[in-house]
Amino acid sequence: MRYKRDESFRYTFEPSIRGTFHILTLNGQEVQMAEGELSILDLSPGGIRMKTQYKLPDPASYTIILEIQFHMEDHPLCLKGSVQWMKPVASDYQYGLELLSSDKEKEDVIGALKRFALNHRS
Repeated sequence: MRYKRDESFRYTFEPSIRGTFHILTLNGQEVQMAEGELSILDLSPGGIRMKTQYKLPDPASYTIILEIQFHMEDHPLCLKGSVQWMKPVASDYQYGLELLSSDKEKEDVIGALKRFALNHRS
């Protein structure tokens, strides 16, 4: 199997990482919303899979941009992403986000993931 250097790696967290989110825009319009709690299930430089108790508008019908804040190894991260899909799971909802990150933010995510992986080896 060949390694694709242009393909992002994904790190799955067990247990998940806690954080907060809020909607920045809905169909291009700014939204005022209180923060909601989330759990990050996995993360790559290109995307996030998260879980929350909140049902967001259907991403098939709306363009939703979220801001997500969390800490990894005492390193605060604040990322923006576009919701690509939604899946109900038990009493929660999982969402897949494509990150809207600069190259520097992607490098920050990669560095944080490397530190986290080194400190959480089994």
